[in-house]
Parts: sequence; C-alpha cells; structure tokens
Amino acid sequence: PTAHPASPLYQAGFDLFHPQLPVFGPPSLLPCEFPLFQAAASRVMHLGVAPDAAVRLTARICFLITAALVWRLLVDLAGEAAGLAGLAAFLFSPLGLLVSRMSLIEYMATAGALAFGLWGLRWHETGKWRWYVAALVAGAVGLLVKSTTGAIYLVPLMVLVLSALRRG
Repeated sequence: PTAHPASPLYQAGFDLFHPQLPVFGPPSLLPCEFPLFQAAASRVMHLGVAPDAAVRLTARICFLITAALVWRLLVDLAGEAAGLAGLAAFLFSPLGLLVSRMSLIEYMATAGALAFGLWGLRWHETGKWRWYVAALVAGAVGLLVKSTTGAIYLVPLMVLVLSALRRG
C-alpha cells in the first residue's frame, strides 16, 4: 500500500487529501496517512525514473537524511565519537541495510521525528523561535506521514514548552 499511491499521483496529478489505496476496495480511500512520501516519489517519477525505482530511491534518500540526523543528534548530546559510532551502527546494521532498500514511508516519518527532536532541543538551548518553528514543521511532517509516530514525540515538546514558559 505504500508504493501504490505514488503512481496515481504521478499519472493524474496531486490529490493529497484523497489518496487511492486498493486495500479495502472501492472507493479505495484510507484517510489515516497524508501521502507526502508518495508525493515525493511521484516527483522523482517526473524525472523519468521507473515507479518502483522512484519509490525505493525516495526511501533511500529519507534513510540517508535520517542517518545524518542520528549523527547530528548524537554529536550534540554525547560527542563526536558517539555520533560516529551511532552513525555506523545505523548505516550498517543488518536491519538498516535491509529496510533502507524497501519502499517504506518509515524513514520519512523518522527523519521528521529526529529533526523535531534536534531542532526542539536547539530551541530549548537558544530560545530562538526559528528553531521552535522548524521543530514544529519537522514534527508535522513526521506526524502527517505516519500518525502513530507523532504521539511519541509530542509529549517531550510539550514538556519543553511548559519548562520555557515557566522560565519566562
């Protein structure tokens, strides 16, 4: 079901609010996910890449973005050595090597969640509202792509917001 909506978005144009999924039969609508991943894959198809390869390439790009965010977050929290060790573990774990080649939306949601955490921490440290806005946008991407991911990282942001409000 992840890769299928990318082809209709490519062929018929963007209707992000009515993604077609043939899982349940007509009218084939499943309103629980916003197809940002599929929309990105359809943009890759517009470059002349075959549908299956376009979805896999989009997933691989999201995997690499997630890897970069894992590295940056670990460097900020635990130092350069931890960042490199975490990056190596993320990139070369057997599960990571297998799943990064699949046409799944998970790494776009994970990238949104990690960027949300990283930029939320930057906002908490600096107090600059641009990091807060960036964190909210990244969190929205993660939440829209895979709604179950959002519940996990909204609670820490609310704790940071309440903490910042108390400090003034």
